[in-house]
Amino acid sequence: MYLVPPGPSPSPLACVRVKNVRRTACRYGHGSALDKALEIYSGDAPSLGYDGLGRYRGGAGLEYVTDASRSLLLEFDNPRVRDDVARYLRRVAPCDTDVGRVQDVYGAYLRGEVDVYQYLVMVNSAAGRTRKDLSRYPVFPWIKDGYGRKDSGFRDFSKPVGRLNPERFKNFKERRASMGGGPGSFLYGTSYSAPGHVLFYLLRTMPTEALCLQGGNFDHPDRSFFDWEACWESVLNNSSDVKELVPDVFEGKALDNRLGIDIGVRQTGERVDDVKLPFGMDAKEFGEWLREELESPACRGKIHSWIDLVFGVNSRGPGAEESDNVFAPSAYYTEADLHGVDEATRERMALEQAEFGSVPDQLFVLPHGRWGSGEDAAGMWRAAVRGDARGREGRGKTPVKKPAAQPPAGDEGVAGERQPAKAPAGAGPGSPSPGATTPAGGVAPSLRSLPPGVAGSSADAPPGTAKEKARTWLSGL
Repeated sequence: MYLVPPGPSPSPLACVRVKNVRRTACRYGHGSALDKALEIYSGDAPSLGYDGLGRYRGGAGLEYVTDASRSLLLEFDNPRVRDDVARYLRRVAPCDTDVGRVQDVYGAYLRGEVDVYQYLVMVNSAAGRTRKDLSRYPVFPWIKDGYGRKDSGFRDFSKPVGRLNPERFKNFKERRASMGGGPGSFLYGTSYSAPGHVLFYLLRTMPTEALCLQGGNFDHPDRSFFDWEACWESVLNNSSDVKELVPDVFEGKALDNRLGIDIGVRQTGERVDDVKLPFGMDAKEFGEWLREELESPACRGKIHSWIDLVFGVNSRGPGAEESDNVFAPSAYYTEADLHGVDEATRERMALEQAEFGSVPDQLFVLPHGRWGSGEDAAGMWRAAVRGDARGREGRGKTPVKKPAAQPPAGDEGVAGERQPAKAPAGAGPGSPSPGATTPAGGVAPSLRSLPPGVAGSSADAPPGTAKEKARTWLSGL
């Protein structure tokens, strides 16, 4: 790949060699809601210097990022150039964010041909989450209702973290009522995934990024990730803590202090080192145990409800209201919301979303099926996948109605929790995309599944059965 830096005088071409491209994915710009980046996964990604996230900025607003996961993130100033590159790479590798790809792997999940862990990796990627962006890091669930014993039950996957403790949830509801309960009011001021949450978990593997976030110092040792059960208790009881997990802990990563970082000493005099884990397990053993629990029949039979909360029908709109899964308006900002506002407002909106977190793109417009439940004869499982999924061919050609100018944001309160702010036009969990009309059932027309023949639909995928295509995708993980 030859990258041409801009400027009045000719500049040398930058050549990046990428071998064995396995898959690609359309991405948002780093720390923004602008859909203009592309991630390339390969068996031999180039090494451009590694600094945790490995960020390297080239000319023309181009950013390409590499790390040990063997992927390359290219960020373009012009989305059309990104689309041209993505269209070319579709000839040699599938794109995670294409509708047909999501449909094929969803079908494999319903047939029980892909495990839960792999499937969550896939839906995170399809929904715009990447390990290259702390503000859009992949989201994984807390799965157990306690960690005092191995045979403890599973959490209620139909409830967001904020509803797991009834007493605490009363406080969230009272706060929302004090805002008036209308558009712009919310239950949770910070999303379940934000840069601060991610670096809380990844302090031991990304110390440089943690130092940047904290202004050159690590957070106080008493607030660090030092004990798994203490973290779970905070998630259940703390009024400003509704964070979910990151995939790294299911891989046995981020739990031991392999780099020997001096995190500090707690007020009890105890030095923070490896995370204290249940049952006397080490990081590798605990990660394996979490994976076993994730793939257990009991979890496989229930986790589709959590997928509805994060990637599906209960992630926004009427479903989010009914599930008490409503976050601050900035968690729902889209590219359309950034158009038609002045530069200062646009920067403020992007900063808000990057700091307080965002919800992933919605992938499903019908309730998600159970693992191994099989495809229904009517083929409704394909219609369940959102038809305008990011990355499909021809995307971005539909005119978008510009929202009204955004009002000032609310002030930041105690412990990083967001205080009331008026909802921007077209944003928020109960609103469809700007300019969309919501028919009965609460699904905007822009969410309908693509019919065969429309570029990006499953019918446009390369020849082969859905089962074969799903296996091809999985082999690229």
